[in-house]
Parts: sequence; C-alpha cells; structure tokens
Amino acid sequence: MAVMPLSPDPGQLYGRDQHIDYLRTLITQPIDTIQAVLLVGDGGTGKTYLVEDLIKALHIRQIRFLPIYDFYHIDNFKASAIEAAIIRSLERRAEDELAAQPASLFNAYIEQRNRVDQSRQSGTRFQAEQDKLRTAFVDCYNRFAAAEHASGRPVVLLFDTAEQAVDLSDKAANVLLAGHQEAGWGGENWLCRMLPQLTNTLVVLSGRAQTLYGQPVAFYPRLSAAIQAAAGAWHQREIAGIDYPDALAFARRMKQILTRTDEIEEIRGLARTVPIEDDAKMHTWFEIAEGLPFWISMLFTREMLGIVPEGYDPLDAFQERMQEHAGVRLGAAERTELRNAVMQQVLLSTVSNNSAHLIIALQWMAAIRKGLSLEMLRTLLATVPLAIDAETLFGEISRLLIVKQRTVPRYTHGGDEREETLLFLHDEIYRWLGKTELPSDTNALMIDWYTAAIEAAEGDRLAAVDTLLEFPGDDAPPPAKPPEVGADALLVSPPHVASDPAWLHAMRQRDDALRRKQQLILDRLGYYFQLSTRRGIQEYNVLAYAAIANRDYGFNVTIRQEGLRNMYRTMGDIPREVEIECAARWLLRAVHTDEDWIATLQARVQDYYADEATKPGLHFALLRLAEAQARQQTNPSKDRAGTQALLAEALRIAREYESGHAADHWCGFLLAELLNYRGIDHRLAYEIPDAMQAYRDSLSLHQRYPDLPIEFQANTLNNLAYAYSEQGEVDDARVFALQGLGLRQRFGSEFNVGLSFNTLARIEIRIGNGSKALGYAARAYAIFRRQDATRGLVLCLPVLANAWRKVAEESYDPGAQRRDLQRSLAWFAYTESFFQQRSIGSPERWRELYQQWGCAHRSWALALARRDRHGAEVRAAFAAAHATIEKALEVAENAPLPGLMLIEIHEDLAVIHINQDEYDQRIEDHVAAAEDCAPREYRIRKGVGLPEVSAPTRAYWRCLGQCQLQRMMLNFGKYDFGFYAWPDRLPHQAEVMRTQLEAPGQGKFLVAASEHLLLMEAYLLKYAGSSWILGKAEQLALRELKHNRQPDEIDGIELALLQAARQYNLLNSDALAHALNLISRAKRDLPLSRN
Repeated sequence: MAVMPLSPDPGQLYGRDQHIDYLRTLITQPIDTIQAVLLVGDGGTGKTYLVEDLIKALHIRQIRFLPIYDFYHIDNFKASAIEAAIIRSLERRAEDELAAQPASLFNAYIEQRNRVDQSRQSGTRFQAEQDKLRTAFVDCYNRFAAAEHASGRPVVLLFDTAEQAVDLSDKAANVLLAGHQEAGWGGENWLCRMLPQLTNTLVVLSGRAQTLYGQPVAFYPRLSAAIQAAAGAWHQREIAGIDYPDALAFARRMKQILTRTDEIEEIRGLARTVPIEDDAKMHTWFEIAEGLPFWISMLFTREMLGIVPEGYDPLDAFQERMQEHAGVRLGAAERTELRNAVMQQVLLSTVSNNSAHLIIALQWMAAIRKGLSLEMLRTLLATVPLAIDAETLFGEISRLLIVKQRTVPRYTHGGDEREETLLFLHDEIYRWLGKTELPSDTNALMIDWYTAAIEAAEGDRLAAVDTLLEFPGDDAPPPAKPPEVGADALLVSPPHVASDPAWLHAMRQRDDALRRKQQLILDRLGYYFQLSTRRGIQEYNVLAYAAIANRDYGFNVTIRQEGLRNMYRTMGDIPREVEIECAARWLLRAVHTDEDWIATLQARVQDYYADEATKPGLHFALLRLAEAQARQQTNPSKDRAGTQALLAEALRIAREYESGHAADHWCGFLLAELLNYRGIDHRLAYEIPDAMQAYRDSLSLHQRYPDLPIEFQANTLNNLAYAYSEQGEVDDARVFALQGLGLRQRFGSEFNVGLSFNTLARIEIRIGNGSKALGYAARAYAIFRRQDATRGLVLCLPVLANAWRKVAEESYDPGAQRRDLQRSLAWFAYTESFFQQRSIGSPERWRELYQQWGCAHRSWALALARRDRHGAEVRAAFAAAHATIEKALEVAENAPLPGLMLIEIHEDLAVIHINQDEYDQRIEDHVAAAEDCAPREYRIRKGVGLPEVSAPTRAYWRCLGQCQLQRMMLNFGKYDFGFYAWPDRLPHQAEVMRTQLEAPGQGKFLVAASEHLLLMEAYLLKYAGSSWILGKAEQLALRELKHNRQPDEIDGIELALLQAARQYNLLNSDALAHALNLISRAKRDLPLSRN
C-alpha cells in the first residue's frame, strides 16, 4: 500500500516579511566595523528558514559569505574548524585542506596554522602559538573584508543553533581556572573573542533563548557587550509565532501540496479530509500552536491520519470550549498538556499499517540524536519485518516538516565528497520523545553500527599508514651542525618524500580516515549514555584521558564538549563525582600541555579530597594519578614518599572497583596507567626490578582488556625496554623497544614515535653501537625539531650529542674521530643553550647533559693526546671534562638524584685522572665515594663472594664492576708511576703540588691490581653474562697486562688472582675463568707486547 507521509515541508516562509526585509537591508552596503543580528526564538519558529532565505539574496548580490555554520554538529565547535570553514567559503576553495595559494590573503594564517600543528608537543609554547593563530586570522580576515569593502560589499557570516555553541560547564573549571580562557577554545569563546575584532562584517546568529538542557544562553549578552564595546552594532530580534492569517495560509499550503495530482491517490484522499475551512478548528489549532509552524504541522498530521483516541481527548474538549466561549485563551501549563497529547497521538498511538513503518522510523530517530544516514536506516530495517526498502523510507522521512536535513562534514563513510546530508528530528520532538520509553534495542543497534563504521575507518587509516611506512623516513644524513638557538622549527626541511604525490595522497587518506574515526567515536558516545549513563561516563573517561595524554588538542576540546552535552541531556547536571574527574583532567592537561599551570592546579584540587568520605570512588583514583604525574613532571625527587602514597592509594581504590569484566575497561585502563606510572616512579629512583614488574603488570591489563587504547600499551613497552637495557638485558630491550615503535608508528602520535627512536638510541649507546645510536637519535631529532617539541628535544639532544661521541670512539681514522668529536661538543653546547632558553628545570636532564658533555671533553682530550700527550690543548680539554662533570655532580647532589647516578659521575671523574696518568688520592676518593652509594648487599665479601640479591637492580653490579676497573687501573698505574697525594679540591692543573707517597715498582700494587681484576670480572658477569661493557673492560685489562710486563710479573699476577679467588670464594667462578683467560692471552702475546 501507499506510504503515508506526515506533513510536508511547505517550501516557503509565512508571516516573516518584516524579518526578511530587515535582514536584506543589512546587506545592501559595506559596514565599517561589525553588525550582529541574533534571531532568537523557540524551536519551530522558522529561524533557520529566515537565514536560508537571506542566502538567496546573498547569491543575487554576489556577496561572499559563510553558509550556515551549524553548532549542532560537535566538530564545528572547534576554533580551527570555524576559521577553516570561513576561509574555504570566502575564497571558494574546493579542497578540504587549507594550503597556501599564490593570491590568497589568508597565507599568513595558514603558515601560522602549520606552526601550531608543529608546536602541539611543545607545552606552553603551544598556547602562545594559538594566540598568534587567532591574531593572524583577524589580520587576514580584515584584509579580505577591506577588499570587499572597496567593492561595495560586506562579508556575511551565518551561524545556526547558536545555543549549542555554549561552552558547557564541568564545574571544576569554575573552581580551578578562575575565569582563565585559552585561545584554542571554540564555540562561544571564539564568537565572543573573535567577532568583535572583525570589520565590514554582518554576523547573523540564530538560536534559542535556552539550551536544550533548559539553561539560559548566557553568552548572548556577553557577545552583545563585546561587539558594542568594539563600536559595532548589535540587534536582537525575537522570532515568535506567526499571526492567524499566515498560519491559515501555511495550513492551506500543506494541504495544497498533499492534494497535488502527482501525489498518491490515497494520500490525496486523506489530505482532502483536513477541514482547513473549519474556522473553529483552525482557531483551536492556532491557540494550541501559538502560531508556531511546527505545531500547526503536527496538528495537521493528526487530523490527516484520522487519529481518534479512545476515551477522553483533551484536544476535542478544548475545541468544544472554543466553540462555546469565543476568545478562550490557554495558560502555559494547559498548552503544554495539549501539545503533549498531540505528540503522543501522532507518534505513539496505534495507527494503520500504512503508517506503522514511518512511526517506527521516527521512534528510531528519537534515539539517533546524531543524524540518520541511509546506511543506518538500512541496518535498522533489517531488524524488523517491514515491507519497505530503505531508500523509499529515507526519502519519505526527508520530506517531513518535523525532520531537519543538516549538511555536515562527511564522516559516516569514506569517499571524496566533502559533505553529506543527515536527517534529524525537530528539536521539539527530541525534547518530547526524550521523556518517553523508546525502543530498547535502538541504542545497542546504533552502537554496533558505529563500532563497525569506526573499525572500517580505522582500517582505512591503517592502510594509509602502512603505505606511508613504505616511504623512506627521515633518512637524511644525521645533523652534523646544530641550528642557531631559537631558530624557527619551520626552517627544518620535511622528509624529501613530502613532494611525492603518492605520499601526499596517502597522508590525506590517513588524515581523512582519522577525522572520520574520531567523529564517529564522538557520535557513538551519545548512544553509550542513552544505553547507560554509567557506561557513557566510562567511555568518556577513557576518550578524554587519551586525548589529553596524546596532546590531541582539538579532539580534547570536542570530546569534552560532547561528553558534557550528553551528561546534561541524560542526567540534567554534572554529578560531584564527575566534577572531581574533570578536576583531575584539568590537572592532567596542565601536566601534558601547559606546565605553567601545574603548581596552581595542584594546590586548588586539594579541596576535593574533603568529599572522599561521603563520595568515594574511582574518581579519587584518577585525581591521585593526576597528582602523581604532576609531581613526576616537576620534581620527581622531591617528596617521593608522597608520590608513592598517592599511587598506592589510587591502586587500592582501583583494585577495589575492578570487576574484571571486559566492558569495565575504564577501571582496567586506570589500573594500567597507575601501574605504568608506578613503574616510572621506580625507574626514576633506579629501582629497576620494581619498575619492570610494574610495567609487566600494566601490560597484563592490556591483555585482559583488549579494548584499551593501543598507544598506551606502546608507551609501557617503551618504558619496559629502557628498564631492560639498564638491567643489561639488551637483546630483550631492543625487542620491546622495536615492538613499541611498531605500535606507535601505526597507532600513536609522531611525537611518541620520536620517543621510541630516542629509546632505541639509548639502548644502542648502552652497548657501544654508536652508528646505530646516531641513526635512531637523528630520526628522533628530526621529529621533535619539526614539532618544536620541547619535551622531546630535551630528551633527545643529549642523546644525539652523545651518539656523535660514540661514533667518534668507534673510528680508526684520527681525522674522522676528531671531526665527529667536534660535532659532539657543538651539539652539547647547543643543548645547554637550548635548556637555558626553554628554562628547563629538571635536575635529571641537566645531570645527563653535564655528565655526557664532560665525557665528550675527555674523549676529545684523548684524541688530541695521540699527537701531543702533554700539550696545553690536551690539558685544557681534560680540565674542561673535569669541570663539566663536576657540574653534573653538583646537580646530582643538590637534587638529590639516585645513588646510581652519583656512582657513575664519581667513576667518570676517576677515569679523567687515570687517562692523564694522575695516580693520586683523587682516584681513591672518587671510587670510594662511588662505592659508598651502592647498597651493601650488592658488594662482594671475603669468604662469601657475591651474595644473591632478590629482585636486584643489576646496574649496581655494572657500576661496581666499573669501580673495580678503575681500582685495577689505579694499581697498575701505581706500579708503573708511583702514588701521589693531592690536596682536596685544588685546581685541576696544579700539577706542581703533587707529592709522591709511594714509589713505583712495588709488587703489592700488582697483587692489588690482580684482586680488582677478579672482582671486576665478578661484578660485570653478575650484571650480564656478556656485554659491551665487559668486553671493553677486558680490553683495558689485557692492555695493562701486556704493557711492558715481564714473565715473572705475569706469573705473580696469576698467583695473586688465585689467592684472591680463594679469599672471595670465587675459585670455581666464571669470573676467575675469565681473568685466567686474560692471563693466558697476555702470556701468549708477551713477546709481541715488548717489541
């Protein structure tokens, strides 16, 4: 049978001539500053139709304008989206991407937009770049507007659903931010900040006086005041119901459309029955509708469908009153009651089979708040036995007056077209149906549909990523010369493939798929809230945390706004528990993107803990995690016990609430992050085994909850890789680091890819592979430099400089070695300037810089010494090495930093003196100070040997082994050169002050050297069965064993080795075997070594 449509769109405006004429007069001439018109009225008054009518006049006058920009769509909330839409419209650009064009007046803005994208990882600088972007937009826009002014035309910007531009309050912002606003915030913040600065512009906004959640739209008067303060004009026009003659004409027009000869006969027959000529009925309609076209159409539909309710009908009763008493007027409560009855009868009453499928579709649409597409309708129809195809039903729905067609950026499917049209119910119907019992399975069906669409978009994104990974990356030669401090990051050339059309196409595919995926995720969130507010909040928490941690600023803005929209819609308010979670996220946001706010927000969130006794829950676990991250970011060594307590209590809370069910993935995700940051806490204190266990526990949760964001699994894998390298398990470290890199390249941000490359560089430096380390460090640097990522560069620059040193130390070409060392020193000097310019306060980063820089000075001295061992230039280089590493020692002691770092610093200082053949008390002092920093349970004891340590931090054995190496070198030096006294802390160059304490050639020195050789082997083998450090130490030991030694001296060393092995319970140890092997090799090569 024929499809029964509801009231059709009449296709023209009624009763709005005064508003139409007014708007059209405003576009007849240019405007010096700005004029704004707010069309405000309830739903169904025809505000959008007025704006659409104005567009016809704009086309006729060839005026440049922004077509209706609808804040209903969440992606339109972003400041960058508003500006991009304006530029594309005014310059009539066909492409999605904003690229510089030869004649464009917006090129400066587009260049600054690129800077913002690059600075996204730079922390506080990102905010400054956002400010510059807003300024650039105003400057470029006003130049464009001036050109239009010269042509006698204004520029027109059209905004619809302005009530949805409200920046919804999470309540925590009121407590924590104290009115602070950022340049990147969109919606009302953009409107109020930017519109008053524009010139030659007419802005037309249409919206309700209240939000869809019943609150007044507070930014209207704020925007009015701002525009008038800028010498602009503000006009507010109330759009109410039309008068009776126009309402009657409107009803007649609907009947005319439905009785046309090209309509289906059954429809024409039903429409003919509507008694438009019944003056009493029409006055009844008018009183109920108050002249609002939407309600007139609903009443027309009710009459056409012939709905006759069983029992009492309040509409018939009111009509009888109207007939009996002329001039009866309805009160607000009674009018609401009658309107509810109309809605109930039209949409939910029992109707004929002809209309049932349409009613079901409208009920589906009541749950589908983000717009109905043809594919969605096709999916829903497959679940019910209706004999109608999706295309036909979609077409019928789209004709209804109570259905809005919104053109939105394409995202529900792939394709080349920029926009698509989705169907929405009128807001009044959403408002009414939201209070009724809807089909229970619609939300679940839509979640399934969106999940499939998200997976499809993710498949497209991954396909594009895999294509991009096949192109050569940042494979340019490693940077030999640092840039000028403060040089613009944009001066760094992008990869040479950036001009390849295939590469550009894959990039566009990746970005398009990511945008679609994110928009689908935003829309799916609403269905989770409709299914269960608890599930919706869980989904929101995961998405919001991930957006903050990934520094995805735009998505963070939209997910926050969308989450709040859904909370106000489904819960009416923001619960205190959610407010506390929002407070935690503001602190997290400061940690990850705006460090200047950390201390302020840390202090302000403390008041929330007063609620914990009455409102306990996971929200306090999140708040404690945020606090722990803030502490780790600013000063991890300060009050570490406080950080540990925060993490421990947060873990206790999360474990209490964990159900283990896969759907409860917010709790699982929170647990995984807490364990990851507990691992970081242990790692910062060099409690490496505890860190590794925490990381493993975190990874196990990613296996238990497979829906957790993959990029966070990659973060933990990268952390675990670093821990493994510190334990000497380099092969495993490399495996985990490469696994993390692979995940980050496919699922993570480019910034995190850079972190993986940097970790791989550190691993290769640990095993002395300078060339590989330099390759990884160069790729990390290229990424961080392009992004001007302060955090990334702070981590990467010392590694890059150190990699050049390691490359030099690998070289057998003296000229190449000196050249690479000069590069290393230049990069270290640049790093210091960079740290100073960016006000880097981390003691750990400064310690690393000074320690490794000092080692580079030492390597430079040794390279120079090949030509002139005792020259002034060599002495100066050694002096620089000593002074620089002393700075590292000062930083480490003042922080204070973990003992392992102090051990390595003292050991490096001892090496400087050994390299200069300065065998004096300073070496003894540094080695003793280093050994004192190691826990006693790690030390070899006579008669015991090396005790077993439960869950050891193996790096202690590495450091103690290096201390024994220095003691061995010291005693060989004593034997060859004697032993000297050195007054404490006198200038390094004051050699004349040395006093010989013991003469060279004494056998006891060789005995001591033998003992330290054995202990060195024992420690380093305990650290790792084989390692680059062990190999390097044995090379040095073999060199000393063969250095002008006589056979009897070697025999004496061998005997002393055996005696020491007996004393330390090492007779059957690998350490003794390794040491004796060195003796055998020394004996074998002894004749050669004396030649």
